[in-house]
Amino acid sequence: MYKEEINTICNVFVAFSTYLGVGGALIYYIKEILGYGINSLIILLVVYLILGILLFVGIRREVVKNDKCKMD
Repeated sequence: MYKEEINTICNVFVAFSTYLGVGGALIYYIKEILGYGINSLIILLVVYLILGILLFVGIRREVVKNDKCKMD
């Protein structure tokens, strides 16, 4: 149906993640294993969501840790 558009979106996700280095290899292999399609796109979005949450939690912990150091 919209196979070409979905393929393009998947390729953009893979290129962007590889450029940033944020789980680029993981996302590339997920795309290679699943191929193209809506299932691949959904899983890529879930992986991005998980990586984003982990990144946010890690940054938040560093900020809290640095604030505690400044208070001491």
